[in-house]
Amino acid sequence: MVDAESTSDNKIVDPSSASKDDGMTFMQHLNELRVRLMYAIFFLILGCIVSFIFTRSYIYPFIISPWDNVSDANLQALGPTEKF
Repeated sequence: MVDAESTSDNKIVDPSSASKDDGMTFMQHLNELRVRLMYAIFFLILGCIVSFIFTRSYIYPFIISPWDNVSDANLQALGPTEKF
């Protein structure tokens, strides 16, 4: 039987005795941050595109459905961007 402490692949390290070289470098942290920001921006843009596609057919009728039940209610757009 092979002892876990004697092999380099399964070495058990006590966190209190770990050296400073075991963690990520500053440039590795920046690279990971860059990748995560790219994923976040990509999925934000994808979500905006999907929501823009479904705005007229599903989202807008869902939002104005409470006003459909009231007989004399009219929705007003007082500014050029208020309807959107």
